[in-house]
Amino acid sequence: MCALSNTVEDMKVVYVITTSKPAQTPEPEVTKATAYLFDLKSSQPLVTKELQPPTPDLKLTAANQWRLAATRNGVAWIDAFTDGHATATAPRTVVLSNADLSMMWNDPQPGQVWQDILSFQRNTTAGKTSGAELRLPTGEAVYQDNDIGSVDTELSDGPDKLVKITRSDSSNPPVESTMFYDLNSKSIIKIGDSDRISGGGLTATYSDGKLFIDGRGSKNSQFGFGVWNLRTQQWDLLKNRDEANKMAISRLAFFGDRLYVTYVSGTLSVVALPDGNPVASNWSVRPFGRISGWTLVCRGETSAGGDCKEIVLVQDQDGHYPGPWT
Repeated sequence: MCALSNTVEDMKVVYVITTSKPAQTPEPEVTKATAYLFDLKSSQPLVTKELQPPTPDLKLTAANQWRLAATRNGVAWIDAFTDGHATATAPRTVVLSNADLSMMWNDPQPGQVWQDILSFQRNTTAGKTSGAELRLPTGEAVYQDNDIGSVDTELSDGPDKLVKITRSDSSNPPVESTMFYDLNSKSIIKIGDSDRISGGGLTATYSDGKLFIDGRGSKNSQFGFGVWNLRTQQWDLLKNRDEANKMAISRLAFFGDRLYVTYVSGTLSVVALPDGNPVASNWSVRPFGRISGWTLVCRGETSAGGDCKEIVLVQDQDGHYPGPWT
């Protein structure tokens, strides 16, 4: 198995391969895991390293139980060890350096892994299964909350990174809400006069300092949809659930101050923010993401789910997508 690591400008690839020597009486079967580190400039590995369990009482699990996931500083190797009694044994997550394949740090729990953050189930009260802790790829723990129900995704906008979190408080019945953790300031962001949005199951995207939040698909949110401007600390657009339902919208997408609306009737509209004025009644292309100086553009959508028929890369100009927008 393999995973990419580092940055787009200096991409690294880590392979982990298992080999077995059959048992020969009286010797048991011997299994080894070997890691190889490559860059994209050479066909030869920069580093080759046999990976040993961190303590003598552990051995490797079957390779089909492993997961390998990329971070900025290395790769997370998950569920690789067993003590012979449990299928997988702590440490459930080991992070290998993308410089020398050394084991930089580990965690007793299996991690959820994104480029700039890892999350682990963690509660300060023994026996509780709720709660989570966020750790940077360096291993630094930056946030913990006993009432976290799930850590959902990382949202990236160039150097700015947010982590979307669903929180379920301890009331009876529990009340769900959605929060966003800022990896730069290492704090939960405030949206208006609160640090939470009503309900769970919300979707969100982040571009040009604007956070688009869509609560229409949530089962327990009073929030409709909106665009929160993190630079001005104001809503560029805000609709509550009742307002959103009356608009009969099938799909919404947001990028670069443009809101792409597909109505239940099948008609389309492109709305410019913050003015809220329609600027087009159709589109053949729709930008939706950015990767290191390039913008991902959707060309054509399926009528059923709105999936992209074709995705192309367009190089940014002066740090921004040059168009076209429709």
